[in-house]
Amino acid sequence: MGGVQGGRIAYMQSKDSWPSPADIPTIVDIFVSHSSADTELVGIIEEAFSEVGVNGYFSEFKMEGKAVPDKLRDAIRSSQAVVVLWTANVSDVPRTRDVVNAEI
Repeated sequence: MGGVQGGRIAYMQSKDSWPSPADIPTIVDIFVSHSSADTELVGIIEEAFSEVGVNGYFSEFKMEGKAVPDKLRDAIRSSQAVVVLWTANVSDVPRTRDVVNAEI
């Protein structure tokens, strides 16, 4: 069981007791909606996803090609789940808040 404390993910059990990635089926395409200003938090989550075999879709890493609204809509529709990182960088910036609200 874990939580977020001060922008960091805190785990109540040690990483040594987690199942190995080989023992966990890969989850494909979890869309992560967030502010581009939350790079440190996104990096922590991306690393945690990788450690347990989760394929996260972080829009700033995959925005080439189609128009952004079309690309986001396609990514969300094809995802198995959506995670929203609602931080002050989202709620306090009207344009960012509007984009995240549109995604969800």
